[in-house]
Amino acid sequence: MSEPAQAHARYSAVAIVLHWLIAAAIVFQIIIAWRMGGGRTPEGFALVQLHKSIGITILLLSLLRLAWRLTHRPPPLPAGMATWEKALAKVAHVGLYLIMIGLPITGWIMVSASRIQVPTLLYGVIPWPHLPGLAHLAEPAKRAWHGFGETGHEVLAWGAYILVALHVAGALKHQLFSKHGAHGPRSPAGRLVRPAADRHRGRRPGDRRRRLCRAARAAGQQAPAASAAGGRRGADRSAASRRAGGRRNRARRGDAD
Repeated sequence: MSEPAQAHARYSAVAIVLHWLIAAAIVFQIIIAWRMGGGRTPEGFALVQLHKSIGITILLLSLLRLAWRLTHRPPPLPAGMATWEKALAKVAHVGLYLIMIGLPITGWIMVSASRIQVPTLLYGVIPWPHLPGLAHLAEPAKRAWHGFGETGHEVLAWGAYILVALHVAGALKHQLFSKHGAHGPRSPAGRLVRPAADRHRGRRPGDRRRRLCRAARAAGQQAPAASAAGGRRGADRSAASRRAGGRRNRARRGDAD
């Protein structure tokens, strides 16, 4: 696999951070939504304000995530996925973006067209305006907009439950049951392990033969060198033996004299 291909084998760090920030915020929103109780108690009212703050945060993060995706090419879907799986993954991905952006906007419409105008302070600190024009509409038009926002918010909320469940199920399926997982097999250390076909991709058919020839030539060059070194060592030993024998002979002749 070439370097550019490896560079696109994973999402970028920015995309991963945005993904998990939005996912955590959505889970938190779901928990708050089931505990608000319509905001009829002081605790419920505080939860509604927090719900609005997190919703606007999701909207801003989702727009940033969408801009990043449009300017940074995401990694391709796994090659082993069936055609219908790829189509379903793309539809679910587009649907998630529509929900992540549509849910906060429909909620913003509800707040802006509400009969009771309650100022929105993000996390109790940052003022957030109503949608331009809605707050000053006549009462019938305001009710129509509020009804539209409320219905859209509810439909998108149930769609979010379904798509998030499908998204999680698809991710688990590819991690646990697919041959190479969502991003290919990984070593115990978490590194991406490239298949042998990827490691050898791009090599010409004669590369293996040339590598074997080079290895044989290297072995052939090492063998004469080793033989020459062995011959020198044998000659040195023979010369040492002759010198030792000469010394012994001279010593015997001296004893005889």
